[in-house]
Amino acid sequence: MCLIAVGWKAHPEYPLVLAANRDEFHDRPTAPAAFWDDAPDLLAGRDLRAGGTWLGVSRKGRVAAVTNVREAAAPLPGARSRGTLVRDALLASAPAAEAAAAAHAAGEGCAPFNLFLTDGKEFWAVTNRGASPRALEPGVHVFSNGPLDAPWPKAERLRAGLRSRLERTPAVEELLELLCDRSLPAGEAPQSELERVLAPVFVVSSEYGTRSSTVLLVDAEGRVVFVECSFDPEGRPCGSRGVAFSFDRWA
Repeated sequence: MCLIAVGWKAHPEYPLVLAANRDEFHDRPTAPAAFWDDAPDLLAGRDLRAGGTWLGVSRKGRVAAVTNVREAAAPLPGARSRGTLVRDALLASAPAAEAAAAAHAAGEGCAPFNLFLTDGKEFWAVTNRGASPRALEPGVHVFSNGPLDAPWPKAERLRAGLRSRLERTPAVEELLELLCDRSLPAGEAPQSELERVLAPVFVVSSEYGTRSSTVLLVDAEGRVVFVECSFDPEGRPCGSRGVAFSFDRWA
């Protein structure tokens, strides 16, 4: 599971603002965000089991990320890793619409997912659960573990928080604070222990939880600020990385 909120052309100075939590099993081997030795233009964390990533940016002006989609069915044996779709989208040179179509076709062999990608000109959402790729309008969009922009309480809390921050100049510290919200959403109480654990924006449990929080700011000139903070199974910070650079090209 993951939770991603994106402000797409929702701020006059920052056409792309992203705040994301990666939720994963703590025993899944992971490398923190860095430029990859085998793909030097790509900045992302890395899943050391399957070789892909959950979220990344490219010096060529591309951004992509993925979440899983919760279903009762058992995982497909031998399914392609969803993280390879993100990697391929970041390395693509085709326009965003073509890259989205390619991800959609490749995603037929993957477990359920929501993916987004942008080349700075267009912002596309892709899923392999009953919908064609579609370009998204400017605004704040949330990707969780159900349909795109599904009004889950935790998703709506993060959406509202990002919208509020976009009313002024967004600050990395404030966006990270949004991602660290461990409170249960107001309203109906979760009906099971699993739902209670997964209900907050920031998930804490001994086996599975929020492994990292990422904030990405891209201004109109293509200047990038990328910050990733990592957490241990107790939800305690255990490392952070900050990178600032400029895209080689940006719409």
